[in-house]
Amino acid sequence: MKEEKAPVSEADLLPVSLLCGFLGAGKTTLMKHILETKHEEKDFRCAIIVNDMAALNIDKSLIDQSALVQSDEVIAMQNGCFCCTLQSDLVDQIIALTEKKIFNYMLIEASGVSEPSQIAPLFDLCDEEHDPDDPDADHDHDGKPQLAEVARLDTCVTVVDSAEFYSNLGSMKTYVQGETIGTIAELMMEQVEFSNVVILNKGDLVTKKQTADIMDKIKLLNPEARVVKSTQSRVSVKEILNTHMYKTDQNKDEFWMAATKNEEDKTETKVLECCVTSLAKDGKKCCKSKDGSLVDSGLSQVQLDVVANNMKDRKMTRHEARFGITSFIYRARRPFHPGRLGDLLLEPFFSAMAFEDDYEEETPEKLKRLQEIQKEAAKKQVIRTRTLGELLRSKGFLWIATSHDVIGTWQQAGNVIRLEAKEAITPGCATQG
Repeated sequence: MKEEKAPVSEADLLPVSLLCGFLGAGKTTLMKHILETKHEEKDFRCAIIVNDMAALNIDKSLIDQSALVQSDEVIAMQNGCFCCTLQSDLVDQIIALTEKKIFNYMLIEASGVSEPSQIAPLFDLCDEEHDPDDPDADHDHDGKPQLAEVARLDTCVTVVDSAEFYSNLGSMKTYVQGETIGTIAELMMEQVEFSNVVILNKGDLVTKKQTADIMDKIKLLNPEARVVKSTQSRVSVKEILNTHMYKTDQNKDEFWMAATKNEEDKTETKVLECCVTSLAKDGKKCCKSKDGSLVDSGLSQVQLDVVANNMKDRKMTRHEARFGITSFIYRARRPFHPGRLGDLLLEPFFSAMAFEDDYEEETPEKLKRLQEIQKEAAKKQVIRTRTLGELLRSKGFLWIATSHDVIGTWQQAGNVIRLEAKEAITPGCATQG
């Protein structure tokens, strides 16, 4: 019988702040600022773990050059990123540092292509029994403490480069992370969506109007995140250290999934109320709810203003004031027609991500191809914005009429949209299209 361990008090766990952000956003500068600001405090003893994707860890060299931080523990991890090839190494390093009993904070600087959503689960307590003969069950703790028994994820921080925000948002450039191949736009949005704090850095390189626009977009991607403006990564340390902002249950569900769940019951009630008249008169559902937030054609439903319905005391953004809609949920039992979906939506308005056999080497031919794709994407962006409005982000599941037994995933970030088969539907198992 498995012996149950007594729960560890949160006060006894080492608080860890995770710093993410695309290459050059200012993560290392932020880390140096934190260390230099707090180093004079007697009770500030901070362990540092940095991760640079390059074989030579430049970021550690930069940190070591500061005389103020020589006494802090700095560990550099090379040739990989935390959320794929270095997961077990990261856990071992954190546990080893906590066992020294000399630190009261920890800062982890992830690589520019790391996704915080892939690192955060390392801090979850694993209380399941695993088959020792299962090669995929890599959970043999060998009597060692689990990470969740010695440390807690305190704050997920994403640093955003204001000067490169629009360029990254429309970029068709790809990155490789383990087995994942994505675009810079997707990566930036995923980092923002999972964060507790977003630091809008390099504010001196953009106008006030651009800053306001970027903040609006960040709030649309993650309404619950705290957005902090900065220049040269200078922020109040209290904004990102020991904030207790990361909550496992809240951070596991992306905002769009949580919003969908919250609106499901409300939608059913509104449909019943607003469609009685149309059913009695025309024999079919085709109506709007009294407040105009739900449109039901009988074939599909559109729920408007999801952000507003799920956020109390939320300030109206400039985009909402101008266009009236910030977010919506589309639902339908009827599957998409593959030809019409492609001809009327995908092909005119979005670009496909370029897949290459070799992502490491940049040849003149690849650069030329990327420039052509980027030029085409920019043209489609103009047409899409003129026709559909500024569609920043969309995610969900879909059903194609010619693939009845396959659940598809829909993910769009900026100019890029990708539709992929997620899994086959088990016969006899009900599912929502």
